[in-house]
Amino acid sequence: MVPCMFASDANASKRMERGSALLLLFVFLVIATHLELKTHGDDAWFQHVLDERSLGQFLVSRYNEWSGRILLEALLAGTIRYGMVWKLGIPACFIGSAWCIWRLALSRQMLPMSGTLLVTLLMLCIDHAVLIDGGWWVTGFYNYLLPVTMGLFAFTVLLHGPRGRLATMAGVLAAILCCQHEQSAVALLAATVGLLLVRAGSGIGMRREAVFLAAGLASAAVLFAAPGNVQRVQATLRLFPEYRDLGLIEKLGTGLDCLNAHLHSPDNLSIVIVAALSLLATWKSPNRHWAKLPLCGALAVFIVNMLLMRAGLHDYPNYPGMSAHLGPANWSRSGIYVSFFLTICFYGVLLASALYRSTTWKAALVDVGVPLLSVALVMAVSLSPTIYMSGERILYIPNLLLVLHACLMLRDRPLVGGVVRSSVSP
Repeated sequence: MVPCMFASDANASKRMERGSALLLLFVFLVIATHLELKTHGDDAWFQHVLDERSLGQFLVSRYNEWSGRILLEALLAGTIRYGMVWKLGIPACFIGSAWCIWRLALSRQMLPMSGTLLVTLLMLCIDHAVLIDGGWWVTGFYNYLLPVTMGLFAFTVLLHGPRGRLATMAGVLAAILCCQHEQSAVALLAATVGLLLVRAGSGIGMRREAVFLAAGLASAAVLFAAPGNVQRVQATLRLFPEYRDLGLIEKLGTGLDCLNAHLHSPDNLSIVIVAALSLLATWKSPNRHWAKLPLCGALAVFIVNMLLMRAGLHDYPNYPGMSAHLGPANWSRSGIYVSFFLTICFYGVLLASALYRSTTWKAALVDVGVPLLSVALVMAVSLSPTIYMSGERILYIPNLLLVLHACLMLRDRPLVGGVVRSSVSP
């Protein structure tokens, strides 16, 4: 009876994997067939940047006058005119990011196709405006989706990949490309330093980690040292001149403003899922500290508030929270200040819950570090006057980190149902 039972489980797992693969293919095709270049803005401009100059001339000009993302912009300018590149590249990177997150967080709990499908569905729950700006927009793909996918792949190779020369070279090249974007560079370098801290004293050789870190730092140095960064800031200040008069706290407040508007958006289903998983994981935690009840209660209040906002009740968002930026039109509305308070409380409770569930300092470094890095990446952009000019795309990488945080909670607590690896291993 036992062998037959395992055979049945194995067959069910295979069917689930085939079904998941077909659904992933469906997602791939739906994304690919709905992509198109915009007829204005950056999409239109980059299509013609090489009409009267060479790629080298363009890159030198951009590096000196606008941006240090030299490798990303080389790919962008060189391939944007070839539709098949980005029509295949965008869905491939989107699902590839999901695969990397599965590999990093859920590979011991779920089979590849089922796990990748689960992460893909979580990613599709991110606010639609963020997905459009960071992934579906063609120029956004080259500048956000592509480098973060490379960063996830590089870290996956570093953490779980084979230690052969070919895999190491692929991971290093991915790290170099990742670190050609500011937010993804900070995320990858912080994660690599965290890995070095975790592995210090473990007896595991860290030569490969040092190579990845050195390659990433070199790429990031080229990025941040570009003279064009200063030129871009000066150009932006002409559109946002009052930024010059802001103090540090006021500048950080612009980052909090972006987080607040995003957090309370009715379309932001992923944050509700993260909060629900955090509530469930905290409640099921074996810790018996008095803080469990207030942490769970605060998360429950936030979830109910978000669900009521999504329900579209008349005037409800004007009172417990508003998905709007703080501006002159909203200064007299109490809802905006309530929403700011709820935003600060939510992230504080999310971090406190992660710390509560951690049993070792190494676990705390990961559990708290991932959501903390998500917030830090947005706050870092607030130190530049481009904070409001960059649109929703600056929230793309922070949202992927929250998806990773959700998957880590699924890994660490017995919350995952469905096909798990144990079901195919007697």
